[in-house]
Amino acid sequence: IPQTVAPYLVSVTIANYCLVEDTIQGIANNFPLKIYCFPADSAILRSKVGLIKDAFHGLESKFGEFRFNRVGYSVTPVGSMEHIDNISLARSAAIGQGDENNSNIVHELGHSWFGNYMGGYSEKDMWIKEGWTSCSENDSFEAHYGKEHSKNYFRNNMEMVLNRLPSQEGYRILYGVTGADVYSTTTYRKGAAVVHTLRGYLGDSIFFPAVRSMLNNYGYDIINTFQMRDYLSSITNIDLTDFFSFNVLDSGYNHYSIASKQFNGNNATITINQRTVVNVNGGSQTSRVPVTFVYANWNKEKRIISFSGNTTTQNINLNFNPVNCFIDLEEEIADATLDNYKIIDTIGIQEFPNTYFYAKVNSNPDSIFLRSTLHWVGEDINKPLPQGISRISRKHYWTIEGMNLEKCQIEGNFYFKLLSGANNFDNDLISKYNSLDSLMLLYRPNQESDWIPVRTTKQSNTYGYITLNYLWEGDYIMAIGDTSLASLGDIAENNNIKMEIYPNPTKNFVNLKFTELDQEYKLII
Repeated sequence: IPQTVAPYLVSVTIANYCLVEDTIQGIANNFPLKIYCFPADSAILRSKVGLIKDAFHGLESKFGEFRFNRVGYSVTPVGSMEHIDNISLARSAAIGQGDENNSNIVHELGHSWFGNYMGGYSEKDMWIKEGWTSCSENDSFEAHYGKEHSKNYFRNNMEMVLNRLPSQEGYRILYGVTGADVYSTTTYRKGAAVVHTLRGYLGDSIFFPAVRSMLNNYGYDIINTFQMRDYLSSITNIDLTDFFSFNVLDSGYNHYSIASKQFNGNNATITINQRTVVNVNGGSQTSRVPVTFVYANWNKEKRIISFSGNTTTQNINLNFNPVNCFIDLEEEIADATLDNYKIIDTIGIQEFPNTYFYAKVNSNPDSIFLRSTLHWVGEDINKPLPQGISRISRKHYWTIEGMNLEKCQIEGNFYFKLLSGANNFDNDLISKYNSLDSLMLLYRPNQESDWIPVRTTKQSNTYGYITLNYLWEGDYIMAIGDTSLASLGDIAENNNIKMEIYPNPTKNFVNLKFTELDQEYKLII
């Protein structure tokens, strides 16, 4: 190894190996690919050459040229490690299938940029080595499987971060950890989420050139968290002090949502709210979030919305007339939400993975756009609860958004698990006095409206799905109350939703305005 490297990255591996080999054409040079494995496993390892080569090309295209001598792996009985030119690869990962195993293969390769080439200054900076490399797994999978697979891989990791990690490890900072916490799941997976969010915060056209510049500047050397912050701020001309203070030096997460939206021709007026999960020092003072505007012909236009503080209302001029808009439609930031969307032109059951929701489309005369978002925060506004409601979820709620939903009849199915225990879905609603019969679903058309209880059916078990016969755009949340006191109704038949018809008299057209739903339509006669 002619390069200057950290001693812990040098290894020798001895076994009765057979060799699987190939050549990888890099940006600047061709490199040998050598996989030393046990003879019985050679066919399986040969089948993974394509993954390794695609990952290599994907990482070079994003982060710059490979700076070592070969892409080498040695299969070991147990344990993986990013040794330079001679990656130790646990046999279980080498011969196993699926993302859980293949992520091990591409993760160790990703260290050729983060950890091996540009190292962290000390154990306090371990997130630079492991968080950045964990995030690079998304890039490797995108290069081999495609963007949709990469997004689903990101969603699966974020569900673990938001749902299971807080109860397993609590909410931890990234910089400054020592001892047993250095190699915690937080370092890897929250670290990956923060790097992913930094990419969305800056945008690809700024992020990747800046990271390549940083790697070139600190190559075969070390960098600490504050040097990274200052270098990236300098090279991008975007002050990242607040971003690092919130995401790296503090312990929680941001949450973003669109509180209201109105469209008038090619002008959109939207209000975005920021909330904070756990962070000791409050929310981000500066935010940059992607909002995608969708037109009637399904074309899209994305804007990065920058603002300070916890809320903003902005007027945005667009190139076309939008029909709807969605915050972070393509999973560009890792806030406290999980979402999934589909364009649907059939009937039947439609799954929305990671959002604990599925839809059953019973009628569909046209193509519809349907998005489900699970917010890993509950209601925090101290508005009066509806009559008969005693508690409302402080843990999570859903937002259903879409286009052409009014033309269809759609059932919505929302997951519940009414059991005690920190890991159970609705444990915060539990008390010794409530029963399954007291579990209800509340609805509001937008954040500025009050919650109303709606009529549903549910399974008789302590977990399953609550079914809503008529699914509308808006927010949905679980609650506990007395069904005999609550005024349950179907959303589609709710008398509180009033319609204005104007002008009167009219000719050729009439406007239909639903104030509570913040929707307006023009009917051509």
